[in-house]
Amino acid sequence: MNTDQLTRLPMDDGEDVISMPSETNQTMSSKRSSVKTLFTTNYTPHFLPRPLRSLVVGYFIALLLQLLVATILILLMKVYPTFQFSESLALLVVLLVALAWGVGPSLFATLVGAVMLVFLTLPPYFSLAVVGVDNRVGIFLFVIVSLTVSLLASQTQRARSALEEEKESLHKSEQAAQGRAQQLEALFEAVTDGILVYDIDGRLQQTNTMARTILTRYVRQEYFAQPLTNRADQTILHAPDGKSITHDQIPSVRILHGEVLTGANTADIIVSTFAGEDVWLNISGTPLRDQEGNITGALAIARDVTERRQLEQKTRHVLDALLQIAQVVVQGTASDLPSTEQTKGHSRRIMQRMGELTVAVLGCDRLGITSVEPNTEFLRPLAVVGLSPEQEQQWWREQEALDMRLSDSGEPELVGRLRANEILIMDLTQPPYSEQPNPYGIRQMLVAPMISGDQILGYLTLDYGGLDHTYTLEELALTRAVTELITLVMERERLLAEAAQARANELAAVSANQLKDEFIGIAGHELRTPITTMKANLQLSRRRLRKFFQRYSDEEIVEALSPLEQLLERAERQLERQNRLVHDLLDVSRLEQGHLELRIEKNDLVSIIQEALIEQQQITPDRTLIVNIPSSEICIEADGDRVNQVISNYLSNALKYSTSEQPVEVGMEVRDGVARVSVHDYGPGLSSDEQQRIWERFYRVPGIQVQSGSGVGLGLGLHISRIIIERQGGSVGIESEPGKGSTFWFSLPCA
Repeated sequence: MNTDQLTRLPMDDGEDVISMPSETNQTMSSKRSSVKTLFTTNYTPHFLPRPLRSLVVGYFIALLLQLLVATILILLMKVYPTFQFSESLALLVVLLVALAWGVGPSLFATLVGAVMLVFLTLPPYFSLAVVGVDNRVGIFLFVIVSLTVSLLASQTQRARSALEEEKESLHKSEQAAQGRAQQLEALFEAVTDGILVYDIDGRLQQTNTMARTILTRYVRQEYFAQPLTNRADQTILHAPDGKSITHDQIPSVRILHGEVLTGANTADIIVSTFAGEDVWLNISGTPLRDQEGNITGALAIARDVTERRQLEQKTRHVLDALLQIAQVVVQGTASDLPSTEQTKGHSRRIMQRMGELTVAVLGCDRLGITSVEPNTEFLRPLAVVGLSPEQEQQWWREQEALDMRLSDSGEPELVGRLRANEILIMDLTQPPYSEQPNPYGIRQMLVAPMISGDQILGYLTLDYGGLDHTYTLEELALTRAVTELITLVMERERLLAEAAQARANELAAVSANQLKDEFIGIAGHELRTPITTMKANLQLSRRRLRKFFQRYSDEEIVEALSPLEQLLERAERQLERQNRLVHDLLDVSRLEQGHLELRIEKNDLVSIIQEALIEQQQITPDRTLIVNIPSSEICIEADGDRVNQVISNYLSNALKYSTSEQPVEVGMEVRDGVARVSVHDYGPGLSSDEQQRIWERFYRVPGIQVQSGSGVGLGLGLHISRIIIERQGGSVGIESEPGKGSTFWFSLPCA
């Protein structure tokens, strides 16, 4: 060792001591640790019982075996005085102990064996003195061989023990991998969407339970293992618009060609099942590639969205029917009917139309409307829907032949509940109704009263034919809303009949308008409840889906289920548009009744515009808005929320009546203490006559088609906007030419 590496440490008495450097200390410590490990670690084989694997047991057995060998040697020497292999039995003990318990016990066996040999087999006997060169060499060789055997056996056992541990670790890893594979397989099978894995030729390599359930509805089992082209030839496929699709348009083929179908790019197809039903599938997926990027197959996710699409169609039908009901209420009748008979016939046509629309809204099979005369309470049939021509004629004959009052029904309890505006559900399959004639095969019938004030004007009956049906709370709420609308129509028709008899009675006209406004308020309140319920359900579904994403971090599953979150978000946006219609109805009702409240206070018009732009961008993220407004604050004395509503109405109209590729421009300028806000679109534009009427209530320009977004509207947004701005001291206007777009503007005085 180099003396330069030594360190002198001063002592208390003034002397220096030489300290070893740290590297030398570490080396010595490592050697001591290795020696300690060598003597304290055993590598007993697993076939030994667990109690015998202890080092203490090894030392004890080493001593016991050597004592046994000594006893055997004494006996052999008495029988064979010339016995020459006394060391072999002691060496055998050392070998056995080394193989079983390691170095420590084997060295102990070596020491005990050497002492026993010297003490018992070498002269002078029973003495530890070794006489003679041969004996000394023999003892020395025994010790050397025993030490060598101990070390070699210990290394062998150490290698064997490491191999066993590695084998056990590998076995545990295999079990863990197998468990993980089983978990993934269970998760794969439990996914509620169909998962299909294809090879490069479109053959199905793997499918989960839902995928097999979907496939077996329109593909025969023997075609599962065939290429995609063969399966497609045996399947009837349609696009959402009902047109047939080519082979290259099949979503799975598109994925195999390298196209990724995710998000808004997912594809919808309609397949015809063996039972003749149409199943609507939403397909997403991605190609599978090898390390070189070559396509080796495809992964497709098939989701059965038939019920969702049917619900969307039903929702559209319901909204269209409600819109038509609103049009019937506000526009359906001329006010100058020449005679009472013509008025009666016209009222029946109106009620027949209302009945047809009600069937479309509620989804029932059959419906009847009966009026109750105000003074006499005689029952008069008004409309029936859902019967065959022969049954309809029979119904009219039976109803017109009944000359009875409401109180003559023989069930005063039910009549009292109707007068209390309670909806009745009558099971005609149960006594006492099951014992009465039932020519139309009605099973469960719903009876809803039509009340105006404290007077019953009639009732509505509906059923689902010969099918058992349980009426839900949503159906009851929707029935209540529709009967309110029909009540308004009936009351309006009564007022119009009075107007026809009185020849332009102004009082009747005023009452009709009041009822019309009341209808708008009632429609808004009654329709808001179902919409709120549906919105809450959609939000709950989105929260549960996000929790599912947080709980399961598998990227493939998250990617497969992400289109579902986008569908829920799209449905929520559509529902928000319908909610705006309801708010428009409520605002019109408040405007006509003079109850529209304005909270006039100082507001920053720039911030109001920016807030409206952000809200609109969230609703239509794909549209381009060009904004040119001041960066500094522009203060106005106005109701900020109502001004925001006006800007949102302008933006919504501009986006609706221009194509999705065209931008919408928003600008603001201040002149002479007046702030002017404008929204310009590149839509079809308006003629001068249309510009005059565009601000009227319920006016919609004929012949102008919606270019993008929702087409549902009542023609109320601009009317409401004009009233809001004018009541705050401002003005509105439009600048437009056919074919050159339109600019809607409003101005408010600055604070």
